Amino acid sequence: MAKKLLLALLWLALGIEVVLTIGALFLPEKTLLQFRLAVNPDSFFMIHLTGWFLLVIDALIVASIRGVMKNDLLGWKIANLVSIWWVALGISIYVFCGRPDNLGLDSAKGVLILICGYLSKPQKRG
Repeated sequence: MAKKLLLALLWLALGIEVVLTIGALFLPEKTLLQFRLAVNPDSFFMIHLTGWFLLVIDALIVASIRGVMKNDLLGWKIANLVSIWWVALGISIYVFCGRPDNLGLDSAKGVLILICGYLSKPQKRG
């Protein structure tokens, strides 16, 4: 049950991150305005950089999903890594930018994935 929930959360997270990646890379102006940021050459540079960074996160989530589906411990390790990153991201955006929406979305997503990962992680053999 926990493994199915973990996979569902990872697929949901992947969907959210892919939408953000597409927005950052292909619709930068709309994405900047959505996040209430100024549209200027500096912000275009940062959103482009963010898009490529999110593409790496997307790849890590895909690797995690694949590993968990194959009962490979590396899948759980990658899920933990990305989850800890989400928790830290949500907290830091709240602390430094005063935006509680990320605290709820990213940190809660990270904590749920950590819990499901812990509950569903297969035991080492041998």
